[in-house]
Amino acid sequence: MDSSGSLNFGDNEEKIQEFAKALVDKFDVNPGINGTHVSIVQFDNEATLLLGFDDLQTKGNVGNTIDSYKVRDGQTFLDRAIDLANEQFEISKGMRGPEYRKVRIMPSYLQICTCKLKALNMRSKPARG
Repeated sequence: MDSSGSLNFGDNEEKIQEFAKALVDKFDVNPGINGTHVSIVQFDNEATLLLGFDDLQTKGNVGNTIDSYKVRDGQTFLDRAIDLANEQFEISKGMRGPEYRKVRIMPSYLQICTCKLKALNMRSKPARG
């Protein structure tokens, strides 16, 4: 979840939280093998893991984690978020098998993109826009 300074005006924080919770509500989030498992990375100058695959996988816990999201200062280093997200795709960190290795990215303009991590080749540059 983008928390860069470009979002630090109006009620953007609330709108982003509401959007993320509405998105999560569309999935069957649960700790079972067939449930949707969620990991949340917050990013600006740095990337921070808010929720890992080995954390409690319930809609309530994911919603509470989304509520902890705060817009901060800083630039938009999406590549750092992708790097941290990529690190979560390990069985030792709660990930299941390779067929589940996808990431949902929500940049500041709230466009959702699903992409395979292996296809990404980004370097550390702030996003412009």
